[in-house]
Amino acid sequence: MLEVGDVFDLKFFYHPELNEMAIFVRTDGKVAAQLVGDVPARGRTTAELAADLTERYVGAGFRQPSVAVILRKSAGLRVFVGGEVNAPGMVPHDGHLTLSRAILQAGGPKNTAEVGSVVVLRDPGDAKEPPRFATVDLNRLIREGADPVLQPYDVVVVPKSTIAKLNQFIDQYLVKMVPITFTAGFSYTLGTVRTPQ
Repeated sequence: MLEVGDVFDLKFFYHPELNEMAIFVRTDGKVAAQLVGDVPARGRTTAELAADLTERYVGAGFRQPSVAVILRKSAGLRVFVGGEVNAPGMVPHDGHLTLSRAILQAGGPKNTAEVGSVVVLRDPGDAKEPPRFATVDLNRLIREGADPVLQPYDVVVVPKSTIAKLNQFIDQYLVKMVPITFTAGFSYTLGTVRTPQ
């Protein structure tokens, strides 16, 4: 399947003047082909795209516009994993990548992660349609032996646990903003230790 960033050549067997080199799939999933305009490419095989282009060139008045789509460079399929993982970033998609494998390849969940509410965002590939999302309880799925397969360019977000959010709130809004002094033979104020006078 062609994806955004893939690069291919177009070869015309009977009309070499139409040959094109290094056409890349744009972020909208389309490619520009001379004389027929923008053509959807993302999610199609090279054979499907070649068949569509052949039909379009027939419609444009060409006789026997036999077209070959030759893939030159694959952009590399990947999934994006972020949030409470040890190494957030891109994870290579080898054609069969499950949710738990993606999280483990991103360094695994931190101890502040809420793996019971992992969010998976998926771009449907149509600019008119909003991204789809699902909340997944990874613990339950693993207990049941189910591990959902991700699609290329899915975004996985592992959220922060409630206790981690509370700790962050206490640290940001109480400890750092409000001067609190604890005394028990010594005094502690904003991270500094003072001996009693």
